[in-house]
Amino acid sequence: MLSIPGLRHRGVYLTVSSYEGARRKPGHFEVNWYGVDVDHLNRTFVALLSEAPNSHKWKNAQLYPVKQSAGRMTTPVKFPKNSTELAMSGNCLDYWAVLLQVDEVTGNNDAVVVDSSCLRGYPRWMRENCCHFANLKLDELFVPGTHDSAMYGLKRDWPVGDFIFTQDQTIAHQLAFGVRSLDLRVGFIDGAFWIFHDKFKAQVSVETVLRQVRTFVETTGEVVVLDFHRFTLGFDRYADPVEERHRMLVHLIINTLQGVVAHRRLFNGTLEDLFGGCGRRATRHRPTVFLMYNYDYVGPHSEYLCPGVVQNWADAQDLDYLVEYLEKNACKKFPGTLSSAQAELTVKFPSQVDAIRELAEIVNFNVTNLFREHFWNCTNIVTNDYFLGSGTVELAIEANRYRGKLKGGLRRCESGFLRGSLTNTL
Repeated sequence: MLSIPGLRHRGVYLTVSSYEGARRKPGHFEVNWYGVDVDHLNRTFVALLSEAPNSHKWKNAQLYPVKQSAGRMTTPVKFPKNSTELAMSGNCLDYWAVLLQVDEVTGNNDAVVVDSSCLRGYPRWMRENCCHFANLKLDELFVPGTHDSAMYGLKRDWPVGDFIFTQDQTIAHQLAFGVRSLDLRVGFIDGAFWIFHDKFKAQVSVETVLRQVRTFVETTGEVVVLDFHRFTLGFDRYADPVEERHRMLVHLIINTLQGVVAHRRLFNGTLEDLFGGCGRRATRHRPTVFLMYNYDYVGPHSEYLCPGVVQNWADAQDLDYLVEYLEKNACKKFPGTLSSAQAELTVKFPSQVDAIRELAEIVNFNVTNLFREHFWNCTNIVTNDYFLGSGTVELAIEANRYRGKLKGGLRRCESGFLRGSLTNTL
């Protein structure tokens, strides 16, 4: 069994399936586990519960035998559509994954819960854990992100949606569930700035994204990274007034995020610097939105723009190649900016017609394990398609707590501790 210094060596977590076969019925709970000793496989089980696993409340649940050290099991239970307000509460969303083992001591085939976890929002995980990694800078954090973050559908049965949509949660939901880096591709059409995926216009405007970010940050005070990574339609340097378009876009960004956008000089500050302290000493209203802008813009408000995120992108069509690429590049960093490990596959027409949901279902479980086992201590941003199918957020919180410990230890403050199972050591 793999033992990882600093991280829990065994655990269970809950995700949401992105794809389930030809009929495309996503959205069922998945119970994921890792680190089960091979000697215990014949007496280890997982289950999905609709109430907290106190005492013997699991006894009437359907138990699924664990047949390998790490794996997942898709349940018949549909993930309910929750409001942003419910996710923002940070409470468990009514379902728990449990890992159980038969108690060899009693010899009566009774089982005990060795780990449990619920699906929940993490709206304030940075501030709740500030005491644990106050000394880390942005480029030293493990930051959970999403790929093509605003490519989600607002209308049903949209043509080619299976091949261009990469998320199924709004920006507000993504942030409430713990995502802290948003990958944005921008185009200009009909007098307005819109989100694009390559040449395809999304159903979401840039202003809509910015307003959701502003509302979230004003509520929580969390750090959010906006990676304006690519500029598509309307930004052709041979046909369009590119400099004027960038001036208009930057004005829109700054005007919408006024009061929460951070000055470029804050980029090298520690989390404690950005929050003005940890726990009760922290300052509530501080500028904590960082604009990573992948264009050499010179003009009004340029002092708020940081260099664009370097995206380590495999352009892979199969899992093996993606893993091989990540093994070489997941921890590659560049001075003066942030780096992102793009943990997703890329659809290629016409040779490949797999839906992005299907590719995400292949990738998310496997790359969560990959980063837990190998890159938790060195990667920066990690992005996923259909992020609820991965355990990246929980892994990032756990990894950052240990990174902070390695760099200098725990700050003394009255609050700043994560609630729930991540505080436990197995």
